[in-house]
Amino acid sequence: MELLATRNRPIELAVNDWGMLERTAKRPDCVELTLGPLLNKLRQDPRMRWKPGYEAHRSLFAENSLNDPAFRDYLGSLGIHRFEYEACGREVRIPEGRHSLHLPFCHTNVSAWCTLKARCEAGRRGAQGPVDGCPRWCRENAFLYPRELKLIGRGNALLMLNRSMDAPLPPQIDRLVFNL
Repeated sequence: MELLATRNRPIELAVNDWGMLERTAKRPDCVELTLGPLLNKLRQDPRMRWKPGYEAHRSLFAENSLNDPAFRDYLGSLGIHRFEYEACGREVRIPEGRHSLHLPFCHTNVSAWCTLKARCEAGRRGAQGPVDGCPRWCRENAFLYPRELKLIGRGNALLMLNRSMDAPLPPQIDRLVFNL
């Protein structure tokens, strides 16, 4: 933070965990805070459509905490006025404000267990467990899922590729971020 203070103007910083938010919110002279995509989560797993009850509650999956004005006011009191979303390939209700959209990948989940390690060591992904002594195979390899899911396991993260950008962008999205 001291190094950033020498710039004499704040830089934009996307915070993706509450601890970083707590540390950086104290220094508005150094950073202009953005709620990163890992804190602004929607249920994005493409496997959801096969779960019982999904269709009956489909509209609930288009919203998250940012649709509550009180939560946006709270984040504003911490200095956050821009919010980042990930393109998840379905309807999303985005409230008024300044928003960024990350393309073409979105995080569906992150785990302390590693599918790639289980597959390489035990021959099956179901043998996952807590990782001790990470062999770092994910630097050059990925865990692939069936093509229709458009998922890839990279390290302990599960990412979904979204190629559907047919719909026009909502006017609240004023910036695109490409995450290749």
